[in-house]
Amino acid sequence: PKVGRSNRCRTRRRPAWAGPSGAAGGMSADGAPVVPEPCRVLVYQNQLDRAQLQGTSRDDIYIVGSKVLLSNAKGAGGEWSFDGVFGKNTLPITVARAAVPAAVDAVLTGLNHLLLVLGASGSGKAELLEGTSPSGSGNEWEGLAENLIKALYAGVRNTLDQGVKGTSCRLQLQFLHIVEERVQDLLEPDCHSHDLELVEDEEAGTLVRDAEPEALKGEAHAVGLYRQGIQSLRSLARYHEVDIDAACSILTLTLTQLHPLSTAAASANPSGISSPAFASRRASVSIVSLPGTERLQRGQQHAMQVMEGPFKARSITQFADLVGALARRGPRPQHVTCGSGKLVQLVHQRLGGNARVVALATLKAGQPAESVATLKCAAELRRVLQYPLVNSECARGLLALRRSELLALREDVQAMQLRGVPPPAQPIDPSADALRPKAVLRAESVRDEARRAAPAESVAAQEAPAEGSGKESERQPAGSGGEAAGEGSAEDATQPVSGTPAPPTLPAPPAHGGAWPTPDGAAAAATSAKAGDDRLAQSERVGQQLTVELLQARLKEQRVAARQEKDHLYAQIRALGEQVGHLHREKLQEQSEKLRAAKALVELEVDGQSLVDAKEAEAAELEARLDQARAQKDAAEAETRRARAELEASKA
Repeated sequence: PKVGRSNRCRTRRRPAWAGPSGAAGGMSADGAPVVPEPCRVLVYQNQLDRAQLQGTSRDDIYIVGSKVLLSNAKGAGGEWSFDGVFGKNTLPITVARAAVPAAVDAVLTGLNHLLLVLGASGSGKAELLEGTSPSGSGNEWEGLAENLIKALYAGVRNTLDQGVKGTSCRLQLQFLHIVEERVQDLLEPDCHSHDLELVEDEEAGTLVRDAEPEALKGEAHAVGLYRQGIQSLRSLARYHEVDIDAACSILTLTLTQLHPLSTAAASANPSGISSPAFASRRASVSIVSLPGTERLQRGQQHAMQVMEGPFKARSITQFADLVGALARRGPRPQHVTCGSGKLVQLVHQRLGGNARVVALATLKAGQPAESVATLKCAAELRRVLQYPLVNSECARGLLALRRSELLALREDVQAMQLRGVPPPAQPIDPSADALRPKAVLRAESVRDEARRAAPAESVAAQEAPAEGSGKESERQPAGSGGEAAGEGSAEDATQPVSGTPAPPTLPAPPAHGGAWPTPDGAAAAATSAKAGDDRLAQSERVGQQLTVELLQARLKEQRVAARQEKDHLYAQIRALGEQVGHLHREKLQEQSEKLRAAKALVELEVDGQSLVDAKEAEAAELEARLDQARAQKDAAEAETRRARAELEASKA
């Protein structure tokens, strides 16, 4: 229905991507999404990185509306459509206004938000996040992260001013860095030596051990902690030879809101259990700076080298694999496994799950191959569906229950793998048959299949003449056994013996309550001998199957031991690298101290020589003055003698 002009003036402006209900992907009256929503992808032709590229075309990116066209002299290009595209003349604050308000609104509503920043090295990705200082014709830009912090604090202040009396908010900040599969806490000193471990928590999901979020005291405190983390990041690159282009960082802000309940709502509890006086909502917003996407445009051989060699580019390659799997899943309720990398384990609980995701891809003219890799990854992200929920106490409790069940099942599967037992393909039946040996169950299943396949032939044998009953009874077990053996081999494809007859089948009971057929003695003896041979063959097959399972179990144990040994060797290599780096730093420090001492000694010698030269010059000057005084004295004595001689002459 249409609203009046006064109501339209008070209505909040809708985002550009909002649907007919006024929210992204469809929202309910309380701001909660009612349908899955795809990831939003924004593309920015960034000009913050002012480094000039040599020998490349500077006009290979064309923007038409919400489309990006890429072309170059080599013919590698294409066309992609996104939710928003910003040209090279767009200011960074415009891009921030398109991404930051949605994140702030989601967190204040109680929804998790994930902001992914991807792009090739040198595309201005770091400058967009961290900010730039004014130089030349460029303006100062505070950075996307600081802009988000200030906007979030402004939204919290607005909520406290206009919300219910007694509402309180608490903010926490965490700043992580992942390089070569090592997780480091940038807010802690000496973070270059960190190798933090990931743990599973029933309530919060995947967490980083010994990396507790910092409780914030205000906007200035939050900005100061972020700048401290940026300084630690630059120190890692400057003094510890960390390749920033191959590393990634995760800045997480967690908001906990406590809303007071009314007296009636707090007291209305038919169970008699005391209800809390506050309702809490907890949501987080994370900014993930991904590694350079130029590693995605190389060949399959390089990808194999990346997976088998050091962990330098594992983060971006496994992230691209996860995005591709989530995009192929679509709306189907299908589980997608993430890799063993630290980045995908931390991001997987938000990407494709309980969060609203916005991806910001940065491009730069003159990088055709890198731009194609970035745009392909961004296009895959746009196909990923999200299922954001308002993180109330009930929602968090239900998620914690499901996580606890998953963790228990994972522990059971790991225990089965360590014992060499393959995990079941179907749910385990909690009955007595589930505890029986596999060989017995397999033999019984083969026997049941043979019995189900034999009734037709048994009935035909009963209706045959009495004189042919012996021959039919001799032929029937062989035929039925061969047919049952064929089905048994189809059921258990791992058995090495094919075409061996199954155990003899019992004849079906006669129709209309008749008597059982009684074969003659020769037929009975042949049947018994055949049954013995069949049981012997079945035992041999069961023994072979058990041997194969035992060998597979031993092989799995050896693989687990080899994997553990490999991890141990990698840990030793990292420890040796740290020791070598520590010794190298100590040696450099000792050499620097020696150089400083030698410099001080040289300066002292120079100062002493200067003093000696000054004293010698002063002595020479004094000696010259003394000589001059002596000359003046000799002249005065000569003058005195001359005057005396003249006086004596005048007297004479």
